[in-house]
Amino acid sequence: KKVILTGQTLSFEEQVHRASDGGALDLMTRKFALRDTAGKVYGVGGISTDITALKDQHRLALLSETVFRASSDAIVITDTDKRILRVNPAFSLQTGFSAETVLGKKASILRSGLQDKALYKKMWDSIGRTGNWAGEINNRRADGTQYTVWSNINAVLDDDGSVLHYIAVLTD
Repeated sequence: KKVILTGQTLSFEEQVHRASDGGALDLMTRKFALRDTAGKVYGVGGISTDITALKDQHRLALLSETVFRASSDAIVITDTDKRILRVNPAFSLQTGFSAETVLGKKASILRSGLQDKALYKKMWDSIGRTGNWAGEINNRRADGTQYTVWSNINAVLDDDGSVLHYIAVLTD
């Protein structure tokens, strides 16, 4: 109706429709004015696209982001070279490192030097074999003090099984 009244050439609207089974469908509708040979608007044409899956993914991303930011445990996301891509607010509270300080740096910035190399080898061997590792580890805060965390590291895999990222959850 808005298209007819205003004579707009094109408009996009998101709409929620109830399906016959009671579920909701998110639709993106493109509406356009239908004009006669004189250019007078006589109706509206439209095409709707079901964007329910896209909206569901968006809602899931919002949920995940909320959990990431609200967690009281430190969360670190790295690339396959173990360079830090993201940290949550609890990371900065726990370690004293700001996100800006650690982004792009190797996760080894947290190493206290108390563990021998054998522990890290065992840890990465486990992650390579099973996709995860959990255990106690000593880390270093920004001020140099050492502290112990329960570390749970998981590999994030793509559809082909290749590692995309690592996620570490550190409980002080």
